[in-house]
Amino acid sequence: MSKIDPSTWWSLKVHTCGYKLNGPEWCWRNTGGPFWRLYANARAGHGVEVDGEYLPLGPDRVMLIPENVRAHCMGGPANGKLVPHIWIHFSIQPTLQMSHQGAIVLKCDRGLLDCVKRLRRHKLKLHTPDGKNMPPDKETAPPDDKLYHLCAGLLHECFARATLPAGPALPPKLRSLLELIEHSLGHPPSNAFLASRMGLSVEAFIRLFKRLLHITPGSYITQRRIQEACRRLTFTDETMESIAEATGYANRHHFSHAFCKRVGHGPATFRLRR
Repeated sequence: MSKIDPSTWWSLKVHTCGYKLNGPEWCWRNTGGPFWRLYANARAGHGVEVDGEYLPLGPDRVMLIPENVRAHCMGGPANGKLVPHIWIHFSIQPTLQMSHQGAIVLKCDRGLLDCVKRLRRHKLKLHTPDGKNMPPDKETAPPDDKLYHLCAGLLHECFARATLPAGPALPPKLRSLLELIEHSLGHPPSNAFLASRMGLSVEAFIRLFKRLLHITPGSYITQRRIQEACRRLTFTDETMESIAEATGYANRHHFSHAFCKRVGHGPATFRLRR
């Protein structure tokens, strides 16, 4: 029996997935955002450029692009044929433990290929939870539990094969605090409250947090609030006021100021660029 260290556990959150037949119009510059992406194509002809390197897509590989990695999607003629393209947008928590630079290309063995095929066979039911990008005849489709498990299964198969830098082993109490933060973005907890949950003084808690995660608790919480705002701006049609409230900002003006300070432009501009 092999023992699994619970301090290394992390969770996947699938935001959206889709299936589309693409042609040479699949050309998008500087795609990226506060979430990971998976691309799986059933035919050659498309590719992605990351850091000046062209990485072809095809039936023998799956590509993972980490959060905030900028990429250029490049479509080709594919010998006059459309390219069946599957994508999944997802997040990993805790975010900092899974940081990675550049795209990850995985050669498809039989197990990974079977996962891709099972998802592709489910293509007629593929839709996004918020209603975007649905096929016209599927606009009223109910939530699809099987779709979620197929996506999660494919992602777990990918990460079982990927070589990623190991994150720090976190004490169980600190991991619980990260989960608490995830569920409290609308009402961010104070350092004093978090320190008390750890049984430490505020100063000792900040030192421990920074030593393990290389960031202060306050900066980590602000980062997660802005990342959640980016996710909502990308995948939902929520109003700015609603997003501001959900991420713990007093009003739209306060939210826009904090967002611009972190991202470089306002949330309205960010949404238009998605």
